[in-house]
Amino acid sequence: MSEENADEAVGVKRPRPVSFTTTTTPLEDSVDVIPRVSPRTPLPLARKSVMGSPVGSFGNSTQSATPIKPKEEPMIGGVQGSSRVAKWSALIGSALMQGRAKEEEEQINALALRIVTAIPGDRSLAADGFRVLLVNLRDAKNTKLREDIIEGRLPVEVLVHMSERDLLNPEARKNQEEEFLKRSRDTDLSEIRRAMATKSTLFPCPSCKARDCSWTQKQTRSADEPMTVFCICNVCDHKWRRY
Repeated sequence: MSEENADEAVGVKRPRPVSFTTTTTPLEDSVDVIPRVSPRTPLPLARKSVMGSPVGSFGNSTQSATPIKPKEEPMIGGVQGSSRVAKWSALIGSALMQGRAKEEEEQINALALRIVTAIPGDRSLAADGFRVLLVNLRDAKNTKLREDIIEGRLPVEVLVHMSERDLLNPEARKNQEEEFLKRSRDTDLSEIRRAMATKSTLFPCPSCKARDCSWTQKQTRSADEPMTVFCICNVCDHKWRRY
Protein backbone atom coordinates (compact mmCIF):
# COMPACT_ATOMS: atom_id res chain seq x y z
CA MET A 1 0.00 0.00 0.00
CA SER A 2 1.33 3.40 -0.95
CA GLU A 3 1.83 6.25 1.57
CA GLU A 4 -1.15 8.27 0.25
CA ASN A 5 -3.50 5.24 0.42
CA ALA A 6 -2.30 4.54 3.96
CA ASP A 7 -3.07 8.08 5.07
CA GLU A 8 -6.54 7.95 3.53
CA ALA A 9 -7.23 4.65 5.25
CA VAL A 10 -6.25 6.11 8.62
CA GLY A 11 -8.24 9.29 8.02
CA VAL A 12 -5.36 11.78 7.68
CA LYS A 13 -5.85 14.45 5.03
CA ARG A 14 -2.76 15.81 3.44
CA PRO A 15 -2.83 19.51 2.27
CA ARG A 16 -2.93 20.01 -1.39
CA PRO A 17 -0.34 22.27 -3.05
CA VAL A 18 -1.51 25.85 -3.62
CA SER A 19 -1.56 27.08 -7.15
CA PHE A 20 -0.03 30.55 -7.69
CA THR A 21 -1.36 31.09 -11.18
CA THR A 22 -3.96 33.71 -11.95
CA THR A 23 -7.03 32.33 -13.65
CA THR A 24 -10.18 34.04 -14.71
CA THR A 25 -13.41 32.54 -15.86
CA PRO A 26 -14.70 33.49 -19.29
CA LEU A 27 -17.27 36.25 -19.51
CA GLU A 28 -19.72 33.82 -21.12
CA ASP A 29 -19.64 31.41 -18.19
CA SER A 30 -19.69 33.91 -15.24
CA VAL A 31 -20.87 37.43 -14.78
CA ASP A 32 -18.60 38.35 -11.83
CA VAL A 33 -14.96 38.25 -12.74
CA ILE A 34 -12.78 37.83 -9.62
CA PRO A 35 -9.09 37.62 -10.41
CA ARG A 36 -6.84 35.48 -8.28
CA VAL A 37 -3.74 37.36 -7.31
CA SER A 38 -0.56 35.43 -6.87
CA PRO A 39 1.81 36.32 -3.99
CA ARG A 40 4.25 37.82 -6.50
CA THR A 41 1.78 40.52 -7.58
CA PRO A 42 2.83 43.90 -6.02
CA LEU A 43 0.30 45.47 -3.69
CA PRO A 44 -1.08 48.90 -4.63
CA LEU A 45 0.52 51.79 -2.75
CA ALA A 46 -1.76 53.85 -0.52
CA ARG A 47 -1.87 57.48 -1.53
CA LYS A 48 -1.17 60.03 1.18
CA SER A 49 -3.91 62.45 2.06
CA VAL A 50 -3.58 66.17 1.55
CA MET A 51 -3.46 66.79 5.30
CA GLY A 52 -0.58 64.38 5.80
CA SER A 53 1.36 65.50 2.77
CA PRO A 54 4.55 67.43 3.51
CA VAL A 55 3.89 69.63 0.48
CA GLY A 56 2.76 73.12 1.46
CA SER A 57 -0.47 74.63 0.23
CA PHE A 58 1.30 77.47 -1.54
CA GLY A 59 4.00 75.55 -3.31
CA ASN A 60 5.74 72.28 -3.88
CA SER A 61 8.57 72.95 -1.42
CA THR A 62 8.64 70.71 1.60
CA GLN A 63 8.57 72.21 5.09
CA SER A 64 11.60 71.62 7.26
CA ALA A 65 11.21 69.88 10.59
CA THR A 66 13.06 72.65 12.44
CA PRO A 67 12.44 76.32 11.51
CA ILE A 68 15.41 78.12 10.08
CA LYS A 69 16.36 81.05 12.31
CA PRO A 70 17.53 84.21 10.57
CA LYS A 71 21.18 84.90 10.94
CA GLU A 72 21.73 87.47 13.63
CA GLU A 73 24.35 89.95 12.65
CA PRO A 74 26.17 91.80 15.41
CA MET A 75 25.45 95.46 15.94
CA ILE A 76 29.00 96.41 15.03
CA GLY A 77 30.51 94.23 12.33
CA GLY A 78 32.02 94.29 8.88
CA VAL A 79 34.35 96.88 7.45
CA GLN A 80 32.17 99.84 8.42
CA GLY A 81 31.62 98.50 11.93
CA SER A 82 35.31 97.82 12.49
CA SER A 83 36.24 101.36 11.49
CA ARG A 84 33.49 102.66 13.72
CA VAL A 85 34.78 100.69 16.70
CA ALA A 86 38.31 101.92 16.09
CA LYS A 87 37.19 105.55 15.86
CA TRP A 88 34.96 105.39 18.94
CA SER A 89 37.55 103.59 21.06
CA ALA A 90 40.19 106.16 20.09
CA LEU A 91 37.92 109.03 21.16
CA ILE A 92 36.98 107.35 24.45
CA GLY A 93 40.63 106.51 25.11
CA SER A 94 41.75 110.09 24.54
CA ALA A 95 39.04 111.32 26.93
CA LEU A 96 40.12 108.86 29.62
CA MET A 97 43.79 109.80 29.21
CA GLN A 98 43.25 113.27 30.67
CA GLY A 99 45.68 113.66 33.55
CA ARG A 100 47.03 110.09 33.22
CA ALA A 101 50.59 108.90 32.66
CA LYS A 102 51.84 107.74 29.26
CA GLU A 103 52.51 104.25 30.63
CA GLU A 104 48.77 103.69 31.16
CA GLU A 105 47.86 104.32 27.53
CA GLU A 106 47.76 100.65 26.50
CA GLN A 107 45.58 99.68 29.45
CA ILE A 108 43.22 102.61 28.89
CA ASN A 109 42.89 101.84 25.16
CA ALA A 110 41.88 98.26 25.97
CA LEU A 111 39.35 99.59 28.47
CA ALA A 112 37.97 102.01 25.87
CA LEU A 113 37.48 99.13 23.42
CA ARG A 114 35.50 97.22 26.07
CA ILE A 115 33.32 100.26 26.70
CA VAL A 116 32.55 100.77 23.00
CA THR A 117 31.63 97.13 22.36
CA ALA A 118 29.39 97.07 25.46
CA ILE A 119 27.21 100.03 24.42
CA PRO A 120 23.66 98.59 24.02
CA GLY A 121 21.06 99.26 21.32
CA ASP A 122 21.07 99.34 17.55
CA ARG A 123 23.34 101.56 15.52
CA SER A 124 21.36 104.79 16.05
CA LEU A 125 20.76 104.23 19.77
CA ALA A 126 24.37 103.21 20.27
CA ALA A 127 25.50 106.41 18.55
CA ASP A 128 23.35 108.52 20.90
CA GLY A 129 24.68 106.72 23.96
CA PHE A 130 28.25 107.13 22.74
CA ARG A 131 27.84 110.89 22.27
CA VAL A 132 26.44 111.36 25.79
CA LEU A 133 29.23 109.27 27.28
CA LEU A 134 31.95 111.05 25.33
CA VAL A 135 30.72 114.54 26.29
CA ASN A 136 30.71 113.68 29.99
CA LEU A 137 34.10 111.95 29.86
CA ARG A 138 35.63 114.99 28.17
CA ASP A 139 34.30 117.27 30.90
CA ALA A 140 37.28 118.67 32.82
CA LYS A 141 35.23 118.76 36.05
CA ASN A 142 34.28 115.08 35.77
CA THR A 143 37.55 113.73 37.14
CA LYS A 144 35.87 111.39 39.63
CA LEU A 145 33.95 109.60 36.90
CA ARG A 146 37.11 108.94 34.88
CA GLU A 147 38.99 107.70 37.95
CA ASP A 148 36.16 105.35 38.92
CA ILE A 149 36.15 103.85 35.41
CA ILE A 150 39.92 103.38 35.13
CA GLU A 151 40.41 102.02 38.65
CA GLY A 152 37.52 99.56 38.28
CA ARG A 153 35.17 100.98 40.91
CA LEU A 154 32.60 101.57 38.17
CA PRO A 155 32.15 98.43 35.99
CA VAL A 156 31.77 98.81 32.24
CA GLU A 157 28.42 96.98 32.30
CA VAL A 158 27.05 99.59 34.72
CA LEU A 159 28.64 102.55 32.93
CA VAL A 160 26.97 101.92 29.56
CA HIS A 161 23.50 101.79 31.18
CA MET A 162 23.84 104.99 33.24
CA SER A 163 21.53 107.90 32.45
CA GLU A 164 22.68 111.30 31.29
CA ARG A 165 21.97 112.80 34.71
CA ASP A 166 24.10 110.16 36.46
CA LEU A 167 27.04 110.90 34.16
CA LEU A 168 27.12 114.62 34.98
CA ASN A 169 29.82 116.08 37.17
CA PRO A 170 28.76 116.88 40.77
CA GLU A 171 28.51 120.64 40.18
CA ALA A 172 26.35 120.33 37.07
CA ARG A 173 24.16 117.75 38.80
CA LYS A 174 23.62 120.10 41.77
CA ASN A 175 22.69 122.97 39.47
CA GLN A 176 20.26 120.74 37.62
CA GLU A 177 18.58 119.69 40.87
CA GLU A 178 18.26 123.31 42.01
CA GLU A 179 16.72 124.27 38.68
CA PHE A 180 14.27 121.39 38.98
CA LEU A 181 13.26 122.47 42.49
CA LYS A 182 12.82 126.04 41.27
CA ARG A 183 10.53 124.97 38.46
CA SER A 184 8.51 122.71 40.76
CA ARG A 185 8.17 125.59 43.23
CA ASP A 186 6.81 127.77 40.46
CA THR A 187 4.07 125.25 39.82
CA ASP A 188 3.15 124.99 43.52
CA LEU A 189 -0.39 126.21 44.17
CA SER A 190 0.57 128.00 47.35
CA GLU A 191 3.21 130.00 45.52
CA ILE A 192 0.73 130.83 42.77
CA ARG A 193 -1.84 132.00 45.31
CA ARG A 194 0.78 134.07 47.11
CA ALA A 195 1.80 135.71 43.85
CA MET A 196 -1.82 136.56 43.09
CA ALA A 197 -2.44 137.95 46.59
CA THR A 198 -2.01 141.55 47.66
CA LYS A 199 0.93 142.39 49.89
CA SER A 200 0.19 144.67 52.81
CA THR A 201 1.39 145.81 56.25
CA LEU A 202 -2.10 146.37 57.66
CA PHE A 203 -2.50 142.98 59.30
CA PRO A 204 0.05 141.88 61.94
CA CYS A 205 0.89 138.17 62.06
CA PRO A 206 -0.53 136.50 65.19
CA SER A 207 2.48 134.18 65.29
CA CYS A 208 5.59 136.31 64.70
CA LYS A 209 3.97 139.78 65.02
CA ALA A 210 5.49 140.83 61.68
CA ARG A 211 3.57 143.23 59.46
CA ASP A 212 4.44 141.56 56.17
CA CYS A 213 1.60 139.50 54.79
CA SER A 214 -0.31 138.76 51.62
CA TRP A 215 -4.10 138.67 51.66
CA THR A 216 -7.03 137.78 49.43
CA GLN A 217 -10.81 138.15 49.83
CA LYS A 218 -13.52 135.54 49.26
CA GLN A 219 -17.26 135.54 49.80
CA THR A 220 -17.85 132.74 52.33
CA ARG A 221 -21.12 133.99 53.85
CA SER A 222 -24.33 135.39 52.45
CA ALA A 223 -24.26 138.11 49.86
CA ASP A 224 -25.17 140.88 52.29
CA GLU A 225 -22.30 139.96 54.64
CA PRO A 226 -18.77 141.36 54.22
CA MET A 227 -16.14 139.25 52.48
CA THR A 228 -13.67 137.12 54.42
CA VAL A 229 -10.01 138.15 54.32
CA PHE A 230 -7.48 135.28 54.10
CA CYS A 231 -3.97 136.29 55.21
CA ILE A 232 -0.61 134.51 54.98
CA CYS A 233 2.55 135.78 56.60
CA ASN A 234 5.48 136.22 54.24
CA VAL A 235 7.94 135.67 57.10
CA CYS A 236 6.76 132.52 58.92
CA ASP A 237 4.08 131.27 56.47
CA HIS A 238 1.41 131.43 59.18
CA LYS A 239 -2.16 131.55 57.81
CA TRP A 240 -5.22 133.15 59.41
CA ARG A 241 -8.49 134.80 58.43
CA ARG A 242 -10.16 138.07 59.32
CA TYR A 243 -13.89 138.68 59.07
